[in-house]
Amino acid sequence: KYDLLIYPHATILAEETAEILTAYVSGGGKLIMGARTGYKDEYGRCPMRPMPGFAAGLCGVRVKDHTCLGPGDDPVYAIWEDEQIEAPVFNDILEPEGARVLAAFKGNYYDGSPALVANDVGKGTAHYFGAGFSAGTAEAFLRKLGMASPFAQWLELPEEVELAVRSKNGRHYCFLLNYMPYSTGIDIRRPMKDLLSGETVSGRTLLEKYGVMVLECAESMEDQENR
Repeated sequence: KYDLLIYPHATILAEETAEILTAYVSGGGKLIMGARTGYKDEYGRCPMRPMPGFAAGLCGVRVKDHTCLGPGDDPVYAIWEDEQIEAPVFNDILEPEGARVLAAFKGNYYDGSPALVANDVGKGTAHYFGAGFSAGTAEAFLRKLGMASPFAQWLELPEEVELAVRSKNGRHYCFLLNYMPYSTGIDIRRPMKDLLSGETVSGRTLLEKYGVMVLECAESMEDQENR
């Protein structure tokens, strides 16, 4: 449910890598790829085949033209479900080959052409965005694909705190790192064991400056949602 791989600009994409990505998506993963994918081989050469190279079948799309946006060009956007998102730096003009169109370009001579496509493969979906990713664009993708707060059932964290989750033998471990020179509050929404102090913690908690917490949760996200 929360399996997402962002591989935005895979300039060099070998056939073996594309096969691994296809297996990942087929098993239920979500994949996001972007402009200039697959235009070189593993030796840095530009082969005579359309982009996105070996990812074409996986993403269900072919790049029929492309352009680099210069400093004097007007900004280009993509319209996705009535929301305007940035499509900066480099634009691929897409020709879907089995994929469904999620967004269209706004601006430049290819106004109205597909900007974002999605291709269902097995249990998962591969997305191809024909542009670069600004911070705002990345935020829109995470939000629209349901990944902006994938661990909201467990924790609510400020931007200053980094979260990494690892799992083993049915248990889940949350590593929290505060990079700031000041303490910051976090909200622990389920009782969890702090492996560094040995205490069970929940609710509003203070993470000290440059502090680290390692929290253990024995439940999966699905178990908690089904309570």
